[in-house]
Amino acid sequence: MTEKELFIETMKGRTKKFAADIIRFCNSLIACKASAVITYQLVKSATSTGANYRAACILEQKRFAI
Repeated sequence: MTEKELFIETMKGRTKKFAADIIRFCNSLIACKASAVITYQLVKSATSTGANYRAACILEQKRFAI
């Protein structure tokens, strides 16, 4: 495995762990209107980080496959 491939796999794991940690944190918050709004936004942004990274990796692979 090249250094670049190792970096890509490490980042995929880190972004997935980050999203899971944020979801666990949000589940531990006291339920109220204010925390519901913040939780919604925080979970959306935390999970989109990994999704966007994976999408970028797929596009880069397709770009070099042509």
